Amino acid sequence: MSENGNISVEPNNTLSQTTDSQQRPNRFILFSDSWLNLQNYITTCLALPINQGDFGTKYGDFADLNLVKQVVAAMKKVQGLTTVFGNPIEFYNKLTVDPDYVLKPEPPTEIYAHIVWLAMQIQGAASMYTNTFDSFRVILDPKTGTKEERARYLKDALLGEGGLVSVAEDIKKKTNALRAKLSSFSGQISDANGELVRYTSQQSQIMKTANDAIAEIKKTIEELTAKSEAAEKAWRDFTIAAAVASVGLAILSCLCLILAPFTFGTTVAVAGGLAVGAVAAATALGIAAENQRKEYKRLLGDIEKEKGKQEQKTLLVTDLTALNRQVAQVGTGMTDFSTNLAVIEGIWLDIAGKLTYLCSNYQPEQLSNYPWIVQATRLNDATKKWQEISQITTEFTQNSLVKYERKEFGAAVEVAA
Repeated sequence: MSENGNISVEPNNTLSQTTDSQQRPNRFILFSDSWLNLQNYITTCLALPINQGDFGTKYGDFADLNLVKQVVAAMKKVQGLTTVFGNPIEFYNKLTVDPDYVLKPEPPTEIYAHIVWLAMQIQGAASMYTNTFDSFRVILDPKTGTKEERARYLKDALLGEGGLVSVAEDIKKKTNALRAKLSSFSGQISDANGELVRYTSQQSQIMKTANDAIAEIKKTIEELTAKSEAAEKAWRDFTIAAAVASVGLAILSCLCLILAPFTFGTTVAVAGGLAVGAVAAATALGIAAENQRKEYKRLLGDIEKEKGKQEQKTLLVTDLTALNRQVAQVGTGMTDFSTNLAVIEGIWLDIAGKLTYLCSNYQPEQLSNYPWIVQATRLNDATKKWQEISQITTEFTQNSLVKYERKEFGAAVEVAA
């Protein structure tokens, strides 16, 4: 506020950040990367196994059951806090049951829905500012009353019960309440994550155990593969040998029978023996071939089992690595979010002070004069900026009402700008 009477009623911050979208060049400051990271982290935690049975099903067996118990306990603690923060899916489901879930006077218990509730409160307040500023043209019209009466109407709209100053104080109070709730949650999740990172870091015992298991399984698969290839070759060789032996002896038997008239029948006995030998050789080689086929199939089954174990352990390493990266983002996200809430709180503190100053330091001569009000308070520019706040908070609320699809660990989050 300057001494020349140029008292702007513009918000000291439009509560927006620029985007690359031409259709939506600005968005609500709470709709930040930190907000998206927190959503993804909280929703991801819902998929964590919270008992040893689920852990084993997802990641396979571990010899150190006490270690598994510790990891699961850390995961369970983090997942338990998701009910404090809330998540998009739960929020969507509650809205399905109760469409007025975020339209009540008091905010929802969980933080996610509380944030959406506050955005709706801000949207309503910003709209009230816009509508009230638009009404100045009417209440300050000379036809409305004397200068004193018009000045009083203006003060009532700004300082009276339900006026803009009381609205600003109400939103400031509500924003502060969310900051306090978020601060409490930040401390709880920080402690829980501190325990979790003991197991998600690359140096953790569970990661070392999983990586060692992967290396051992890989070695086992290589050995089984070599054995299966040998069994397959033996199977093929015995099969060929059985066929060759059977055909070869059969040909010799026929040849002996052909020569029988010339050998006075002596080759007939030989032919019989060769025939019997052909059957015996083919049978023995056939049995050997079948045994090698069964061995080959058994080894292939063992390889698939080992690959399944390998996939489980690899999934654990992938999940813990990505979760460790997400945990690192949580602290930053909480700080950024709290900072943005402080900015939001600040604009309501600022505008309440400006409006109070305006009503307290100027006389009916100025306060009843619409052209003076427009120029001194930069009313037209102020109206546009309050409209922008109303619009971006509406968009934020609408985006929050969309059913959220959980990404896999480490997957990029797509943002509809």
